[in-house]
Amino acid sequence: MPPPWDDAVPVINEAIARVHAGGGTVVVGTDAGIHGLKPHDVLPFALPTLLDAGMSTVQALRAITSAAADVCRTPDRGRLAAGLPADIVAVDGDPTVEPEALVRVTSVWKDGRRVR
Repeated sequence: MPPPWDDAVPVINEAIARVHAGGGTVVVGTDAGIHGLKPHDVLPFALPTLLDAGMSTVQALRAITSAAADVCRTPDRGRLAAGLPADIVAVDGDPTVEPEALVRVTSVWKDGRRVR
């Protein structure tokens, strides 16, 4: 990471832990793809930070899916349910048991159609 990030990361991680410990809503979003340091596939790597902040695996997964969608006022996103858009990332493993599974993508579905 560039030097400014080296200094910022511990401060950011502590802030996440404090918000979570205080009962606040923690979500993860990204402006990925805007720079080489933020490629499109960085979101799954947020999970260890959230776990280190004291979140359970399910809470951390919600922070990058349904809770993030709720904060963005897009409740039809970030969850699987009948009648909602079928945008799915399938992974090799169970991320509630093995968070590293999130980086082992086996297929991607957009609007109910396989795109990868």
